[in-house]
Amino acid sequence: MIPRWSGESIQPSTAASVFLTPAPRFLTPHQPVLPHVLLLATAQALPVAAWLTAWTMVIGAATAALGSATLRTALGRRAGTVLVALGLRTAAAWP
Repeated sequence: MIPRWSGESIQPSTAASVFLTPAPRFLTPHQPVLPHVLLLATAQALPVAAWLTAWTMVIGAATAALGSATLRTALGRRAGTVLVALGLRTAAAWP
């Protein structure tokens, strides 16, 4: 029997354990832990936020570019040409 997905995810606890693994290396004895953990969390959050922002901008630009009728027409014609060429190639290879 195939187990069903219960809707629970182990990702949040796993992600926390992975990102807190290097924390003891950077902690100093008799110092507060919270500032160091916040620094490590910030060091993780900033690149992720930058990556997601950049990716969102790229997707937005691609959506705007693909929204133009000229580009859609050109892509449709090229896709049609490729499909016809593949069809002719398959027909020519048929015994």
